[in-house]
Amino acid sequence: MSRFHERYGLTPIINACGKMTHLGAAAVPPEVTSRVMEAMSEFIDMPEFLKVASEAIADATGAEAGTVTHCAAAGIAVTCAGAMTGDDLGNVLSLPDTTGLKNEVILQKGHAVNFGAPVTQMIRMTGATAVEFGETNRALPEHMVRAINANTAAAIFVLSHHTVQHNQLSFAEFVEVADAHGVPVIVDGAAEAFLARELLEAGASAVVFSDQKHLNGFTAGVIAGNRDLIDATARQAMGLGRAMKPTKEGIVSVIATMEWLRTFDRDAYFADMDAKTDPVVEAMAKIPGITAISEPDITGNPQARAKIIVDPAITGTTAEEVCDALKAGTPCIHPRAHHVDEGFFYIDPVELRLSEVPTVIARLEEIFASARVPVEV
Repeated sequence: MSRFHERYGLTPIINACGKMTHLGAAAVPPEVTSRVMEAMSEFIDMPEFLKVASEAIADATGAEAGTVTHCAAAGIAVTCAGAMTGDDLGNVLSLPDTTGLKNEVILQKGHAVNFGAPVTQMIRMTGATAVEFGETNRALPEHMVRAINANTAAAIFVLSHHTVQHNQLSFAEFVEVADAHGVPVIVDGAAEAFLARELLEAGASAVVFSDQKHLNGFTAGVIAGNRDLIDATARQAMGLGRAMKPTKEGIVSVIATMEWLRTFDRDAYFADMDAKTDPVVEAMAKIPGITAISEPDITGNPQARAKIIVDPAITGTTAEEVCDALKAGTPCIHPRAHHVDEGFFYIDPVELRLSEVPTVIARLEEIFASARVPVEV
């Protein structure tokens, strides 16, 4: 048990779930922590420091500008607000009263997900109306065209494993319709920092992502995009964005992680993930009633996960029971259990230490061995 867990009486956790808010997001590396600690005893001109952050974000993502807010959820809210108000301080101060402003933000019905809170609530808290278009299992360009009108301030595209993954508008289709009608596109890509540059190149007006997820930083939301929209978004700090303001530690962290992102080696990162995933797949594939495969991340992050498909008739247990046993046991292991009702779960390598892989394998083998249905003779 670490000194931290012992101090607060907390349960030590092996994180095989991923960059999850409920587990504390990411393990922050010493090179980021040291930069933050250097700043903590200093005073700074925050607007001046945010300009430094803007340059760092632009350099790392190819955006015209960037800004920092408290988290990605806050980033959605202030960017939607910026799309409505522009850089007009009177408009900023009026929110959530949107009288006289374009006040509708559209999104595909299959993207109206809950990431811990509803995406639509992040929109509505600004005073905007969230307008969903299409059907739960289908969205067409015609649906989107119909949803756009004189009050449309922006369109949000949610890039997440939570969304419906089939029969939705692709990002290219989404941007094409939005561009044809002069509507800015905001991407909610909380865990998609690695894709920010290509999303901006593909037509996003702004991309919102977390510093505390794949970037392994402190809690902060990063917004990269077109200068006009970024300026309008940053202006929200004088209005509703004040409740979501960035801290100096968040800004320092973003600058540090942007430097890392600028030189990011995608192939090396993928290889590091595979070094943790492949042994799990190999071990689980030997267990009767288990199908184990390495499955690439569906949103395009440079990693695969060990997908463990459980046949209860052979194993004598269900995917949900296995996940519950992992969390209830010693050590406490949190798998990625979003799909247990479909009969499978994942071992996610992104926050799993290489030294912890044998422990995870041994615990899974123990659970399956104790549950195995006796063979009749």
